[in-house]
Parts: sequence; C-alpha cells; structure tokens
Amino acid sequence: MRHLLLLASIGGIILLIAIPNMITDVRVSRFTGAYQPFEDPADNGYQLIQSYIAIGGGGITGEGLGQSVQKLGYLFGAHTDFIMSVIAEELGFFGVVIVIGLLSVIVLRGFYIARKCQDAFGSLLAIGISSMIGIQAFINLGAISGILPITGVTLPFISYGGSSLLVLLISMGILNNIASSVKLQRNDKEPNQHQPTQTYTYQGGKKWSS
Repeated sequence: MRHLLLLASIGGIILLIAIPNMITDVRVSRFTGAYQPFEDPADNGYQLIQSYIAIGGGGITGEGLGQSVQKLGYLFGAHTDFIMSVIAEELGFFGVVIVIGLLSVIVLRGFYIARKCQDAFGSLLAIGISSMIGIQAFINLGAISGILPITGVTLPFISYGGSSLLVLLISMGILNNIASSVKLQRNDKEPNQHQPTQTYTYQGGKKWSS
C-alpha cells in the first residue's frame, strides 16, 4: 500500500500541474459532443447523432444484414469505432445482445481461468487480459451510445484494424495457454480412473498380488 500511495501522490501532483494545459477547445468539444450533441448537430454532435439514428433505426430485429444506410457515408468510422452502431441497424437489438453476450463469455471465462490458476503470475495475467477486453468493449459501447466521450477505441474482435486484432489474438493465445496449464494441474490432482488396482491376499504367510 505504501508504494501504491506514493505512486498515486506523484500522479496526482503531475495531473494538477498538467490540467491547465490539458483543457483545450478540442478536448472540451468531445464532452459537449457526447453529452450535448443536439446543441451542435452539424459539427461536434454530428457523429453521435448519426450513431443514434443507426441504433434507433434497427429496432428489435434490424433492417437486415448488409442493409445499413448509415454506413454509406453518414456515419464516419462505420467499420471501425462505430461498427456496433451498424450491427444495431442491420441486426437490431437481438444482434447487439448476441455480440455483447459473446464478449461477456470471453471475459467471464478469463476470470474463471484466473480463479482456478494456481500460479500467481498466470492468474494475474489472465485477469489483465480479461480486463483489457472488457474495459475496451465498455469504452467503445459507451462512446457509441453517448455514455462516454468518443475516444476512438475499437470494439474487440469486431472492429476493422490489423494491429488491434493482432494484439487481441496474441492475448487470447496466452489466455488459452494458461487455461491448458490449469487443465493439466486439475488432471494431475484427480486420481487416474483407468489405472488397475492391485489387491493382496495372504496365504500361508506369503503375500500374493492380483
């Protein structure tokens, strides 16, 4: 705790010094565009409003796969940061639930692996990978829905982007490796059900095995 408090104190001091230089018109416009988009619909709020139109247009079942109108030039970054808005327009509420559900399975499975892992480093690594995927997905979904400012964070495994996908695939390979070690540890602890057992009988003072 002493080390964490020291780092937090240093970070707080640096943040206080840097705050005056961090408050610029561009950064302020990200917040006004996220929380007051209809005050400037042609500029700062344009992207979020187009995302709202895409999400609202999909309804429950969506317009159909490949039938999105917003991706044809109205919604910038439709294949990267705002891919979930297009999914909502084409596949509707059910499509969004399926995508979020699959991402949740990956994150929760990662935490389960971390809980079962006996090695401290492997457990922390699994927690870090799962948290990275979960936090990244939360920031992306928050941006397209107006909960968070638009930051350009991609949706894991879904958004277009080579470097993002490469890092995620490497991370999943590491997570699978940890899961394999957890499975081996569990198998080592369980008795072998197929190993034949030996019974001993005593006849005339001699030990016989069978």
